[in-house]
Amino acid sequence: MRKLYVIDGYSLIYRSYFAFISRPFKDSQNRNVSAVYGFFSTLMMLLDSNDIDYLVVAFDSKGPTFRHEIYPEYKANRNPTPEDLHPQIPIIMDILEKSGIKYYDKQEMEADDIIATFNKSAEEQGIETVIITSDKDLMQLVNKDTSVLRPSKKGVKEYQMCKEEQVIESYGVKPSQILEYLIMLGDSSDNIPGI
Repeated sequence: MRKLYVIDGYSLIYRSYFAFISRPFKDSQNRNVSAVYGFFSTLMMLLDSNDIDYLVVAFDSKGPTFRHEIYPEYKANRNPTPEDLHPQIPIIMDILEKSGIKYYDKQEMEADDIIATFNKSAEEQGIETVIITSDKDLMQLVNKDTSVLRPSKKGVKEYQMCKEEQVIESYGVKPSQILEYLIMLGDSSDNIPGI
């Protein structure tokens, strides 16, 4: 079966940036390049250790999404992006472009929406999907042809492949129940109250 790997771009960028927060990587002009280094180190690890037929990176769009129209307080409690992370994002996108690796964002959409769209299209074409993210929302997509490759706990470098049994083990519910689980629990990172 052919395989599509979809990277949640900002999830990996933030993880890379904060992984080196106490000892950031600096370039020759003393600018923080930790996110660039971590992003591409992880990408190279994925390319070296997996059989990948298709690869794409999904990014959140700038500005509000349709979720903000539904719930104006959506993500209202988020801290602003660190100042020294901002300039690293165009560098990452430029390297992706020059490497021939496609990346997508769409106005008023989040990376989750783009990932789910690619996932659905892949399923319809008989292509297996592996989603690289730390976002628990995307666990709802896990099925026999879709898995999530997520970072392990702090201090462990390996990524964990999550199939249905790992979702049940981690959350106590099936992937098809993640949406209801999150509605009940709420999500402090998105400023969504539970019931």
